[in-house]
Amino acid sequence: MKSRRPPATPQQRKAALAFATVVAVLGLVGWWGVKFGSTKVDAPGMAGSADAGSAAAWPDETALARQAGDLPTISILPFEAAADDPRAATIARGLGWDLAERLGQVTGLRVVGPDGRDAALDRQAAARYVVGGSVQSGTSTIRVRSTLTDRQSGRQPWEARLEKAPGEVLDLPGEIALKLAEALPVPVNESERRRLSSPHTRSPQAFETFMRGQAAFLARTAAENARARELFREAISIDPRFARAYAAIAMTHVEDSRLWRDKGREESLAEAGRMAEAALLINPASREAHWVRSYIALSERRFGDAKAAIGQALAVDPSFADAYALLAWIHVLEDEPSRAVPMMRVAMRLDSADASRRAWLEGMPMADEGQRRRLGDALKEPGP
Repeated sequence: MKSRRPPATPQQRKAALAFATVVAVLGLVGWWGVKFGSTKVDAPGMAGSADAGSAAAWPDETALARQAGDLPTISILPFEAAADDPRAATIARGLGWDLAERLGQVTGLRVVGPDGRDAALDRQAAARYVVGGSVQSGTSTIRVRSTLTDRQSGRQPWEARLEKAPGEVLDLPGEIALKLAEALPVPVNESERRRLSSPHTRSPQAFETFMRGQAAFLARTAAENARARELFREAISIDPRFARAYAAIAMTHVEDSRLWRDKGREESLAEAGRMAEAALLINPASREAHWVRSYIALSERRFGDAKAAIGQALAVDPSFADAYALLAWIHVLEDEPSRAVPMMRVAMRLDSADASRRAWLEGMPMADEGQRRRLGDALKEPGP
C-alpha cells in the first residue's frame, strides 16, 4: 500500500500554479509545432541533409567508440564542501555536474563526470587531466577554489580562487569551464566558447533551485526523483525560459516510467515528451531533450527516429554517457547485441556510478529478461 503524500505547503502550491501557467503559455505559442525530427543538430559524422531514419545519417559507431577511448580525457572530481555548509554542498554538487556537461561539448575532448564517489579509481586511472576543488559560502560571498592537474607531468597548468556574491553564483560554471578549456591542449572554436560561458538562466535563485533538484535526481531513487521534479518546477516558476529545467523534468518522468512505475507508464512518457518539446522550443541544443525523444521513439519501436534523436544528443555532447547507454539498448531491441556491448562499455567508462549502471542495465521495460541477462553476461567478458 502506497504511503500518502503530505499536504503541499503554500510555497509548493504557489510554485505548482506558476508552473502550470508557464506550461499553458508555452502551449499557446505552439510547442506542439516542434515535431519529431524538426529540431535538428548534426551528429558526429552525420550528413545534415540526410533523412532522420536513413542509414546515411548515422555516424560510424566504431569510430565513436574508438574516439571515446583515444581522445584526451579530463575527469571532474566531486567538489568538496564542509558538512555543516548545506548551501556550499549544493553549489559544489551542481558545479561538478555543470562543468562536466559544458566541457563535454568541446570537440576533441573526452569528459568523465563526477559520480559522487571519492575513490572512483577505475574511472580516474585513464584520465590524464583531473579537475577538483572546494566551495565555501558565507553571508555575502561564495568562495570557489578549482585546480586542473596533469597526471602525466604532475603539474597544475591552471588554478583559480574565485569570490562571488550570492547573486553571481550562476556565472561560476561558465567562467571556470572557459578557463579550463583554454588551459587544455585542445582547440576551442568560437561557437564552443559561447556555449561554455553561456548561463542556463539569468536568475541566481532559479539556478540554485535547479542545482538542488539535480542533486536529488542523481540519487536515482523514487522519492528523490519526485523531489527533484518539484524543485525543477519551482525553478521554472522563477524563470519560465529555463530550458534545462524543462528537460530535467522530462528526464524525471522517463525515470518514473522505466524504474518505478508498473502502471501509468504511457502517461509518464507523454508528459516527458511535452517537457522535452518545451525545452527544445527554447534551446534546440538540449542533449537531455533529444535523449528523451530517443527513449520515447524506442518505446514505440521507431528505431530510425530513436537513432536520429540519440545522434542529435551526441552531437551536442559526445561525452554524454546516458546517450551511449540508450544507444546500446536500441541495438539490443533491434536484435544486434554485438553492437550494443561497445556502446555500453563507453557509457560505463564515462560514468562509473553504481546507480547509473543499475539504471542502464535494469531500467529498460521494453526489453525482456533474456535480453537483459545476455547484455549483462556479455559485459562481464573481457573487452575494450
